[in-house]
Amino acid sequence: MIKLRKLLACLMIVCMAFSLMPLAAFAAEGEDPEESVCEHSFVDGKCVNCKYECPHTNIVDGVCVDCEMLVEQDTVQDDSGEVNGGDANNDPAAAQTGENGEGGEDENKAPDYTAQIGENKFETLGEALAAMQPGDTVTLLDNVTENLILKTDGTIDLGDFSITGVVAVQANVTFVGGTVNQGDIAVAAIVINSGSLTLDGTIVTGDNGISVETTEEVSVIVGGTVKATEGYGIRQNVIDAKEKGTLNVTSTENARIEAKTVGVEIINGSYTSESKADRIECPAQTALKIDAGSYNIAGGMFVGILSFGKGVTGSITGGDYTSDPSEFLKDDYIAVDLAGLYKVAQGTKVGDAYVYAEIVNENDSKVSAADGITVADVPAKTEGAGSAVNKDALLSKAADLKTGDNVEINVRLKTEVKEAVADADGNISSAKYSLTPEIGLSVNGAAAQAIPYDASLLNGGEITVTVPLVDGFTPNTIVHIHGSGESIYTKGNAASLTEFVVNTDNTVSFKVTSFSDFVMYANELVCEVLDDKGTSQGYYSSFPAARDAVRNNDGWTIKLLQDASVESSLEIVLPWTWTIDLAGNTLSTDSFYIASGNGTHSLTIKDSSDTKSGKLTGIGTSATINIGGNCVLTLESGTIEHTSGTAIALKDNKNKKSAQLIMNGGAVNGTTAVTASSGTVTINGGEVTGTTGMTEGLAAITVGDNASLTLTGGSVTNANGNAIKVNGASAQFVMNGGAVNGVTAIYAEQGAVEISNGTVTGTNSTVDGEAAILVNDNVTLTIKGGSVTNAKGNAISINGVSSQFTMSGGTVNGRTKGVDMYGGSAEISSGTIEGGTAINTVGSSITISGGTFDSTTADKEVVAATTGSTTVAISGGSFAHAVPADQCADGYMPTKADANGRYGVEPKVEPVAMAQDALGVNKGEFAQIQDAVNAAGFGGKVTLLRDSGQYANVTGISVFDGAGCRMKSLTVQSTATVKVMNLRADVITVSANASVEISSGWYRTHTGSGTYSISGGVFGDEVTQEQCALVPVTGKLTGTAASLTKYIPAQNTDPETKDAYPYTVEVAPAPRITGISNSAYFQKNSNGTLTIYTDGDYDELVKARTIYRCLHVYNANGTDLISSRYYTVEEDANGYAVITISNSFLRNRPTGTYSVQVDFTTGVTQLEDFRVGTSPKTGDGYPMALVLLGCSAAAGLLFAATRKRRA
Repeated sequence: MIKLRKLLACLMIVCMAFSLMPLAAFAAEGEDPEESVCEHSFVDGKCVNCKYECPHTNIVDGVCVDCEMLVEQDTVQDDSGEVNGGDANNDPAAAQTGENGEGGEDENKAPDYTAQIGENKFETLGEALAAMQPGDTVTLLDNVTENLILKTDGTIDLGDFSITGVVAVQANVTFVGGTVNQGDIAVAAIVINSGSLTLDGTIVTGDNGISVETTEEVSVIVGGTVKATEGYGIRQNVIDAKEKGTLNVTSTENARIEAKTVGVEIINGSYTSESKADRIECPAQTALKIDAGSYNIAGGMFVGILSFGKGVTGSITGGDYTSDPSEFLKDDYIAVDLAGLYKVAQGTKVGDAYVYAEIVNENDSKVSAADGITVADVPAKTEGAGSAVNKDALLSKAADLKTGDNVEINVRLKTEVKEAVADADGNISSAKYSLTPEIGLSVNGAAAQAIPYDASLLNGGEITVTVPLVDGFTPNTIVHIHGSGESIYTKGNAASLTEFVVNTDNTVSFKVTSFSDFVMYANELVCEVLDDKGTSQGYYSSFPAARDAVRNNDGWTIKLLQDASVESSLEIVLPWTWTIDLAGNTLSTDSFYIASGNGTHSLTIKDSSDTKSGKLTGIGTSATINIGGNCVLTLESGTIEHTSGTAIALKDNKNKKSAQLIMNGGAVNGTTAVTASSGTVTINGGEVTGTTGMTEGLAAITVGDNASLTLTGGSVTNANGNAIKVNGASAQFVMNGGAVNGVTAIYAEQGAVEISNGTVTGTNSTVDGEAAILVNDNVTLTIKGGSVTNAKGNAISINGVSSQFTMSGGTVNGRTKGVDMYGGSAEISSGTIEGGTAINTVGSSITISGGTFDSTTADKEVVAATTGSTTVAISGGSFAHAVPADQCADGYMPTKADANGRYGVEPKVEPVAMAQDALGVNKGEFAQIQDAVNAAGFGGKVTLLRDSGQYANVTGISVFDGAGCRMKSLTVQSTATVKVMNLRADVITVSANASVEISSGWYRTHTGSGTYSISGGVFGDEVTQEQCALVPVTGKLTGTAASLTKYIPAQNTDPETKDAYPYTVEVAPAPRITGISNSAYFQKNSNGTLTIYTDGDYDELVKARTIYRCLHVYNANGTDLISSRYYTVEEDANGYAVITISNSFLRNRPTGTYSVQVDFTTGVTQLEDFRVGTSPKTGDGYPMALVLLGCSAAAGLLFAATRKRRA
């Protein structure tokens, strides 16, 4: 009996133990386990099968373990369903108190507080943060270990306590004192999502310090310590490639950042160091890295590399660095290398030393004078010398400078009057001064070291100089003689680089940028004479005096200092080379004649002034300048003019054509600007202007029988008459550039005119015989380029049976007539002629082999008189109107309008194309492709018979068969689809709303905004996917998919054509299933799904309107089991289709193997298998817990009965 009791007791213990275990009910044999217990599948906290809502009772780091949903701590429900308002990280095992206080803590015990706001205390920091209002200060009363999201603006005063965990900042937050330690799961000790962060004496520690993860603008003020033991101190992380956000970091006096990889990393923003006491340490790595933005560093210690991206701006004006920061320093600051530590300070580098230097004094000085010269008893002085001193050059001359030396610079002006010259009356006419700066350097307060002056010691800044005058002398002009020449000062109202002022204390003030000798003159200076090296050789009060000084000195120059005149005619007969520099002044003359004598006389006129306002003006009856034989006048700048006559005349009395005018710039103006009876005129630049009227024989430039004119640049203009007149059997005008403008721009009475470039513009009326270019008999006119225009009348008029007109390029455009010919001959091979009538001819011979011709009012381009001996032979060219057959050259015939509406001629040839109508009836053969298209009509067919250079527009036919032949261009404008095949075309164009199917052929360019459907052929330009064909195939493929053949762009691999036509199309491969998730296996008692991956385009899945009908799941009998509500469709990052079969479908499938297939409009994938398996099935239909409880109760009753019988 004792053994029986022990046995029953053990059985009862085992049963009770089993009854307490949480076991799932086993399904009875033959039942579907999902009919009795739901295996929840949660979406947003709710089961999609039974609608059960998760209570979120099992939370780790803000995530519910049961439903995997992110849950804020104040939304957690307790067992009663009430919302738990406390901190979710608080200890969930709250103390419970029985009726008599048993089983819990003493209810009278005071609670432990963690934080407080004002007078209010809170048991947890989370409660305090929940109660926090904007601007509050939360004071920590104890160490805290929890994760925090700071959403309210305010201050967290840590005192001497610490926070350990994830700290996320989403407001404007200030930490005061204490420590923030990184939690186990955090990426950094502090993560900033928005707002700003200020550290005031706070220590932040962790693997990483502060991570900024936002697209907003964030500021971080570091007044504490950030220690990163493994990674970065402060880093801005990219969470959106397009919106990177902005991070502005400011280090204050108490800042200290220690890191392993990078101290501060800013992708976009700024870094500011406000103190010399802050510190960033990242040894052997990067202390500060900015990809875009700015920096401003006034001090601090930086251990590590500075890395600034392209475009980052800012400056460094202080601090200590372990890497050389020189390239980032502000101007006038230096980095001193002190045994590997670079110290930044304001200063200048001198050799290997870095010093600080400044101008401290500008001292007055007493003036010395040569014997016999007395000056006012006033010291000489300077103003502005400090800023004009070149400190680098000056310090380089100092001796024994060491790093850290403080150098003081003293400047004073040494002034000496060297010479005073008196005139015949004993009055002082000039005084020569010598001005030299004396510079002294004082190092660290020692006695000054004298530095000899040279020009390199000044930086070009302006210095105001004031010196006393010689007694009894008042200057009218001051000349500064320096290394680069002379500077002239005239009397003015303020001291400048060009004017001086005489002061009331008998001193004179002016400005300089260098020092040397100065000569003061009592009289006005008219001219200065310079030798061939530009060195002044003296100053003169008249031009004739200066000319006498220059005579016989080749290369010398007379420079005008003010307006001057030559009152009588001036003839210079010398073999001599010299220059007149007008220098912005005017030289007036009755007549200026240059002759050569026994050699060549060469005179150059220029104007060195900035305004180029200098003039040589004729005021007499003769030309301003007459150029004799063997004389060359070159005009570089300035103006030569005559108010009422000829400005320049070339007069070679012996007709040797040796007089020359070369014009490179400047201007020549006159009633007749230039007259050349003999010699050569070359105009490379500048402006020539005449004012003569339409009187025959006058022009802005007249070219005589023994003269020639070449125009390569510049302009010739006469708004009142002829611009250029060519008059002489041997006269020539060659135009290679520039512009000619006149009522009649070019009037050629005899000679030759050749135009290769430039513009010719006439403004005369529609009177017959007048034109932009007017040509009389015995003139040869050749146009190779450029343009001839007349907006009021004819562009070119040719009068004379012996005149010849040849055109091989350029443009001719006249309002009335482009070319008007009365007699003569014309040969036109290229160029453009436009007008009301392009060409009008009476009694002329015209041959046209090329060019472009447009008549805007006439009905043809060549209007030929029916009388006289006019002949027209056209063998080429492009015309706005149809060419009359009687104007075609032998063997040529007119063409129809091309695609651009242009006409022409072509050799008489065999037919080019044949046409069939929509019923297949032959409509004949045609010489023009367009005629064949028109004959075929709507729905017809055109077939090419041979190569041609023709154009055609297709508006109604259905088929265009190139038959391997070539044409220039085919344009499809039909709204119905046109099939094009086997064509060789330079260009095929599909217009808007038109469509074409191309199945074969060769096409150099395909263009247009219409629709292409390309299934074959090769192309010279790239074919896009949108232009590739989707061709329906008769019948259906497996399943319900539409049957289309899809073409894709491809490279032409045919060795014979791929170089000229590198692009083609090919049939796209059928889409495939590339994989099934979970190794293509589904376990019935799981909550999983199966995902099918394909390489087919998501947009090509088969669907009915908006419902996808693209998936098939077949059982072993081939039955399709699935409908669209049991799967979902997605597009992956590559645009491929991804299909997921739902759990509700899979869990109701019997175990076994199934086949899956996906339908695309371009084909069907292969069949792929997956398996459905189950877990073992045991037990009955009752819950095991109830069975075990029953067994336990029975065993207890049996044991009690046994004890009773024993008793």
